[in-house]
Amino acid sequence: MGLELKVGGLSLATAAGDEDSRRSYLERFALLNELLGVTGNEVHKEPTDLPKEAYFGVQMWGYSGLHCIRRLAACHAVRGGLAPVSPDPRDDADDPIIASYYRKYAIYERKPASNWWSRLLARHSPFPPFAHLMWHSDAEGYYLPRALDHVLFDHSPPPGFEGVGKMVGSSVHLLRECLTLAELINLPLDKDPDDEEFFENIEAPATEGELWHIYAVEAFGLSRLIKACSLSIEHGAAVVFT
Repeated sequence: MGLELKVGGLSLATAAGDEDSRRSYLERFALLNELLGVTGNEVHKEPTDLPKEAYFGVQMWGYSGLHCIRRLAACHAVRGGLAPVSPDPRDDADDPIIASYYRKYAIYERKPASNWWSRLLARHSPFPPFAHLMWHSDAEGYYLPRALDHVLFDHSPPPGFEGVGKMVGSSVHLLRECLTLAELINLPLDKDPDDEEFFENIEAPATEGELWHIYAVEAFGLSRLIKACSLSIEHGAAVVFT
């Protein structure tokens, strides 16, 4: 098992008459809307009547696949170039390149502002690069089809809003970030995320030639994130990490 991306899951469960799944989605979206409320944001109205083609449910390349993409983003943000190809993607969660990104931008994580001056500074501090990709759970949570000013952080006491993830991002911003990375590795945007070529490249990684063949795991994951975000924006549905 690993990270799964879903768009339109509530609509699919509703159309199929799957009451258990429908109830589970509604409970989780209710918690999400509680978090949106306490952070001063409008609630999210997840659609329940989408066409079948709006549904998207895929597995990423385990959790390590997302870590590979984050490593690519971190290196571009901190060092201004392509990351060396990872010798073992399973180790990328603790990669020093990723760690250097979080050290550099540690001030970004939103803490509850204690006075009017800190609240003013928080509102006007700029996005770090790739914020919505980097500042998000790799196991659960949401990307909403709206342009959020910042990634939303759940600072409520444990257990917080369970199932929501500690951070909520924007599929609008995540799409832009993923398109930037796709351009870095020359990833064709017209490739179906299920194209066999992605799997073949991962099983037999290239050492020269097309960059998206060399960065095979990154290309696989980016193609799926880009499609998920595009459908999210088009249909007003959240990207759900499970």
